[in-house]
Amino acid sequence: MVGVNRETLWAWLGHPDAVRGKRDAKANRRRRRRGKRSPASEAAGGSEEDKGEEEGDDGEREMLEEDGEAQQGEESEDEEERKWRDSYLARVTHLHLQNKGITHLEDVGACGGALVAYLQHNHLTRLINLRHLRHLQELYLQDNDITRLEGLRELCNLRRLLVSGNRVGVVEGLPRGLTELHVQDQRLPLGDALILDPHALAAVQDTLRVLDVRGNRLTEMGAVGLLGRLQVLRAAHNDLSSLSHLGTVLGRLTHLKHLHLIGNPVTAHRRYRPAAILAASPTLETLDDKPVTAHNRDFLVQADRYRAARRETSQQPPAAPSTSGSKVSAPIQPEPHLLFIPVTPRRPCPRGARYGAALRAGGAAPARV
Repeated sequence: MVGVNRETLWAWLGHPDAVRGKRDAKANRRRRRRGKRSPASEAAGGSEEDKGEEEGDDGEREMLEEDGEAQQGEESEDEEERKWRDSYLARVTHLHLQNKGITHLEDVGACGGALVAYLQHNHLTRLINLRHLRHLQELYLQDNDITRLEGLRELCNLRRLLVSGNRVGVVEGLPRGLTELHVQDQRLPLGDALILDPHALAAVQDTLRVLDVRGNRLTEMGAVGLLGRLQVLRAAHNDLSSLSHLGTVLGRLTHLKHLHLIGNPVTAHRRYRPAAILAASPTLETLDDKPVTAHNRDFLVQADRYRAARRETSQQPPAAPSTSGSKVSAPIQPEPHLLFIPVTPRRPCPRGARYGAALRAGGAAPARV
């Protein structure tokens, strides 16, 4: 097991030139101290015999004094070096800790001023003890064994979070202010799909610009509709199959520019591309890496209107004759004298002619012979 603490941080992040310069300075100080003469030897004078006599009395005392001074000097140097190391680590802005076999994070507080942390390609299983990196802006955690997104809410300056290739089952606990989230290709148990927590996405709905959820067996993306400021959505190689559901989500992403859905069952629908373009915002620039021009959109809009008009016409029942604003005409009544006119008039005979003339004159009908 490999942990991250002050010693390992210094071993991995200590600059070789700085370490070498510090060691050289320390060695020079030791040499200068050893080259100084002791006070007793400097005060000693006279003949060689007097020096010889004094050596017997003062030799042991001088050795003890030198040992004490050396020990105190080493302790002060060690304390000075420790402070210098802490000062050096506090100024480190990029933590290059990738491919170190790290299994857990013990203490990263020594690098409290870090802006970027490269922790990808290790063996991390949990995200703890990151709260001291309050200035962190980018966190790279690809290809670890992380199962939960925890301990991130306190990183109020975090803008980019990359956790692809892990074992995260639920997107949760996102810090406010996050602009990019990459959680593609999670190594989940067979049959499980990534869950997008609506509360987590609601916390970043005003800031998140890029979302990558490729290869996570997603069957729906309802929570993505909360991300009103999203500009890039990569959701390829999932299990999205409902064209109406996709249209509902796209209709809420009013700032979307780039959409990538290759590898989903919904893309096999014959009207997938026109429906996606019509449902998406006019800001959409590319769909599955193919450009969406204003001419394409205008053509689809006109065609959709034409089809809607034809469909409405074909479904409308035939209109009944309108009677509003006009009087109902009564059936035509024939004149009374016309009731007796035969449809096919016969040629009158002389007798009939005299009979009719007499009736018109108002006289009596002639007697029949």
